[in-house]
Amino acid sequence: MCRLFPDCKGFLVEVMTCKGLFGFPVFLFWLLLLPSHALHAQEMVMIISSYAQDDLCGRPQYLGVIQAIEESKYRTIPVRSIFLDSKRLPPERVRHRVKEAVALVENLHPKVIVTLDDLAFYRVGCRFAGKDSMYVVFSGLNRSLAFYNRKFSFLNGRRPTSNITGVYEYLFLRDQMEFLQMILKKKGQVALLYSTDFMGEILKEQVKAELAKTCFSNELRLFPVSDLKELLKAVDSINEDPEIVAYIPDTMSLPGGRDGRRKTIADLAPVLTSRAKKIDLAINRAFTRAGFFGGVSVDFMHMGYQAGRQAVMLLEGFPIEDLPVENAMRYEIIINKKRMEELLLKLDDQVLNMVDEFL
Repeated sequence: MCRLFPDCKGFLVEVMTCKGLFGFPVFLFWLLLLPSHALHAQEMVMIISSYAQDDLCGRPQYLGVIQAIEESKYRTIPVRSIFLDSKRLPPERVRHRVKEAVALVENLHPKVIVTLDDLAFYRVGCRFAGKDSMYVVFSGLNRSLAFYNRKFSFLNGRRPTSNITGVYEYLFLRDQMEFLQMILKKKGQVALLYSTDFMGEILKEQVKAELAKTCFSNELRLFPVSDLKELLKAVDSINEDPEIVAYIPDTMSLPGGRDGRRKTIADLAPVLTSRAKKIDLAINRAFTRAGFFGGVSVDFMHMGYQAGRQAVMLLEGFPIEDLPVENAMRYEIIINKKRMEELLLKLDDQVLNMVDEFL
């Protein structure tokens, strides 16, 4: 197993060769202790995650990237990982970490940077748009590609014109709504319960955009919340509204920790499931494992694997212009059995046969 080291700049980092992550001998590098010229001389992959090392969205992507590298001939390449922890840390500390991450990339000059989720891409990866001899591969973007391309001009359609490509996080919301309709045998409104932080606002726009051209476009109700008190009030409103049959928990980060850290969805899941009386539609497996009902979920690990495969192809010398931006390709239908029983739901045979896994 890889080990974690706090480096001299205060990051929580993983430094390793990929060989060993899944049971093989591990060769650890503490790269900051090496002279600068040695670091510049060797090929390296740097993974920059927007969130904490154990985050429900970031960790599956991270493992997918590592798996793709380990399955390639580059399994022994040094991999440096940085976790910005943007959901839990206050904004000023996140900004400080971003500055340090940018400086570290400039110092180490990795061949490929893989960014996980929007903040890492926007605040770190995009700083290196057009950089010679360095590639940026993103995973898990939620904000529109058009937004980023207007600012950094790296795509023609979905084909790279610069040094950036990656995997866009398609949420499969139409499939989710159709699955919900099959469960309930009727249509109904779905509440989007989202935090008014950076990622919550981005996810709101993505959910609206995905449903805009579907028959479910008028069935979405928005419930923005900025703190725990507003969250509980919104949940009560959702419970009391007979037209709302389910909700999507996208409260990615809320203030409230005694230590100054923000509460993430992992912290909020028990609060929500103990209070909400409606079906909670999860966006990935980890959310379902945290206690939400589930449904059609993006396969976050496979999304990371897709980005990892792109990184490997760039290491092999594959032209980046021939690696167009991809959508996340896979979803899985995962149901939390305990939550299903709490909600007094019974699934008929047709629905049961669609479920990939019960947790």
